[in-house]
Amino acid sequence: MMRALSALAGSLLIPCVYQIMIEMGFSSRVALLAGIFTILDNSLVIQSRVIMLDSCVIFLTYLSILCYLKFYHCRNKAFSETWHKWLILTGVALGCLLGIKYTGLFGLAFIGILTLCDLWQLMGDIELALVDLSLHILLRGIYLLGIPVLFNISLFYIHLLLLTQSGPGDAFVSKAFRSSLQSTHTPHPQIETLPNSTLLRYGTHLTLRSVDLACWLHSHPHLYPLKYPDGRGSSYQQQVTCYEFKDSNNVWAVRRPGDPNNAAIGNDTSPIKNNDTIELVHVASNKLLNSHDVAAPLTPVNQEVAAYINYSAQFVPYLHWRLDVASSWPGDLIFWSPGQPLKLKLIHEQSKQALGVREH
Repeated sequence: MMRALSALAGSLLIPCVYQIMIEMGFSSRVALLAGIFTILDNSLVIQSRVIMLDSCVIFLTYLSILCYLKFYHCRNKAFSETWHKWLILTGVALGCLLGIKYTGLFGLAFIGILTLCDLWQLMGDIELALVDLSLHILLRGIYLLGIPVLFNISLFYIHLLLLTQSGPGDAFVSKAFRSSLQSTHTPHPQIETLPNSTLLRYGTHLTLRSVDLACWLHSHPHLYPLKYPDGRGSSYQQQVTCYEFKDSNNVWAVRRPGDPNNAAIGNDTSPIKNNDTIELVHVASNKLLNSHDVAAPLTPVNQEVAAYINYSAQFVPYLHWRLDVASSWPGDLIFWSPGQPLKLKLIHEQSKQALGVREH
């Protein structure tokens, strides 16, 4: 059945090519020759015999061109029933093309160029009223852009409405999307605790090591300079770096979001769940990990990360970080084991960016 779809598209391509040649003003003999060449093209024959989308993409590309040529030849009957029909069919063909494969954007771009050339000719027609010209532009926009976009969105809506079960393709979608799927065969994954593992709790002291550069999140009682050599200003907050060696200044404590002017960890030892919003306290200096809309010292395109110091509220603190553990689902308890690194991301709540380090 799946091969039949490719074969059908490959077969329909031949009369489509023939009709395009006729619409372009060639004789029936030349059009027939073009159809024969299409039949004898080895690549098209192969594509129409395999279970792939390329055969359908090629057919729908040619079909959209054919429909547009039919519409173009109705330009002397503007706003007639036939004029509307072929313009709508062009939009439907483009919608089907985009719904199959996004390489169909090239087909949409090609029809867009033809439409712009057509509108340019209409603008040069001094006998055409401004109201009619505006209507030409509006209808082309609705039919050639609105219909494909609406058609594509509708296909996704129907797809997600009907296909609600999990399956072998789950690995290609996000955890949040997988959690929305229903399945009686694939249960929600259970947490497998390692020997001697324990729950990650508020108040836990930990070190955070970058996977890419093998260095630890680090802070020390040194401040960013008021001005850099290039003239940029900084927040004059405590520096946060990535340090390649083990050090007591690499230790951070996890706490619930609280008073930004009081970095006390508190007595809360309740378990932390994946996707919880947390704050990190630098244990040695008793400062909270912060990021804000100030350019980083070495990469100005990124935000500065600092340990927060209150300078009479000159800088608004953005201290909240969302914990994203790769091996857990949202809302799951987090287990860790000594000697077994726990892979996670810290997402800054205000900027929605992950904490990271770049080699410089």
